[in-house]
Amino acid sequence: MEKRDYLKYFRLARYYVRSKYKLKLGDLEMLLYLYSEGYFSKQVFHEYKQIMSWEKNKLERFIEEGWISVFREKVKGRKAMYQLTHKTKHMINNLYNILDGGLISTHRNYNPMFRKDATFTDKVFRSAIKRRNKSIKQQQHPSRK
Repeated sequence: MEKRDYLKYFRLARYYVRSKYKLKLGDLEMLLYLYSEGYFSKQVFHEYKQIMSWEKNKLERFIEEGWISVFREKVKGRKAMYQLTHKTKHMINNLYNILDGGLISTHRNYNPMFRKDATFTDKVFRSAIKRRNKSIKQQQHPSRK
């Protein structure tokens, strides 16, 4: 049986994405769910939202923050349809790239955990990111030490 361990560093990847894009865990989970939906209605959004913490205006907040956009306005006889924005798709592709073995940026301009004003938790995670990146590089080029 093939060993599948691409979730080994899920916690690191998730923390990085949440830190970089200033997302709550529930927000990230909702956007990951919607990623494969393409266009979706308010009903689809609210069906998944039911299993999450309660927030009355979550869809409106996502629209305001630029995570979701209106694809088609509500008109008589047709419901409004929504889609994820380019920003959201880029963030999720970045997460999947990391899970597929891509490196997590250690540059302070691209990763807020490497800035001077980083929190203690950020510093703990950045040490783990450095070890992970080193391990990934070692797997990609096993002859290097």
